[in-house]
Amino acid sequence: KETSFLNFEISLPPLKEQNNVVTLWRKSQDNITSIKDRIAVITQEVEHGLLKQIGLEIEPPSLQRGAFTLLWSDLERWDTFFYRKDFVALRHSLSRIKRKKLGELAHFISRPWHHNNFPDGFFNYVEISSVDKEVGIFSSKTVKIKDAPSRATTLICEGDLIISTTRPYLGAIAIVPVAYDHHVCSSGFAL
Repeated sequence: KETSFLNFEISLPPLKEQNNVVTLWRKSQDNITSIKDRIAVITQEVEHGLLKQIGLEIEPPSLQRGAFTLLWSDLERWDTFFYRKDFVALRHSLSRIKRKKLGELAHFISRPWHHNNFPDGFFNYVEISSVDKEVGIFSSKTVKIKDAPSRATTLICEGDLIISTTRPYLGAIAIVPVAYDHHVCSSGFAL
């Protein structure tokens, strides 16, 4: 005998209970929105505070209407977007702060892994997409040594700082927590 979804009977609670469910759902959605708004404000305050600590004052984006001129000697690039007032102000602000090359502040190392590091024949692999600047490393996958991706090159240990050198817009930067100690990461990370 064929069963049709159209023939299913669904009991509905009384209208008052339905309204209570909708009211509760709307209230929870309002709470979610409020929490997201507070997170956004706190994130902005933290970023502003950090930038202020290093001497950067970033102006809000400004729309530049009409024509503007530049001296030929000041012309670095052909795109006008590069010369927005807020971008120019940011470049000037960056030029005034003390800075050092990353290589002067951090010691980059290479730590290759070996088959004998993983006698059971498997290792846990951290890809660039498994790292987020907000939460750090949030996942890894178990891989057979014989199926190791060619980019699985570096053994990471608790306390290491890994910085993605590919697709930097993803913000894949993290300090390795104990949960990911003795994992293998992609060659797309600097250690």
